[in-house]
Amino acid sequence: MRLQRASTEIGPGSTVGGIAERGATALRNASLALLAIAALVGVVRSLGWGIAHDASLLLYVARMIEAGAVPYRDVFDMNWPGTHLLHLGFLRVFGDSDRAWRGLDLAGLAATAAIAFALLRPTGRPGAFLAATLIVVSHLLNGDY
Repeated sequence: MRLQRASTEIGPGSTVGGIAERGATALRNASLALLAIAALVGVVRSLGWGIAHDASLLLYVARMIEAGAVPYRDVFDMNWPGTHLLHLGFLRVFGDSDRAWRGLDLAGLAATAAIAFALLRPTGRPGAFLAATLIVVSHLLNGDY
């Protein structure tokens, strides 16, 4: 009679491997959930941010253009004319309130995160979700700038 050696392989098919895989999946999902909660808290905390830095300068130039100023002659800014036209369009449609600007910023952030998720989804949903959430968190960590 010959003794058979017990299998010591750890893999997806083994009991030990299955437990380890489930534990890793649970840890990954918990980490992604915590990151998503942090992103959501960041979005809520950012709702009170006002117009600052570049946006305020570009909106000022847009106001001047709306009042009849000619860009680069009456009012100077180093940005391309299309930038001024975009801000002028924003002013005409939404006004110049801090809430409107915050809404535009968050809409752009959501669109960027959604595009990243869609582009990375073929590589796996968890990785795509991680990338999209990190985009949101990193944008919000920059503050109102």
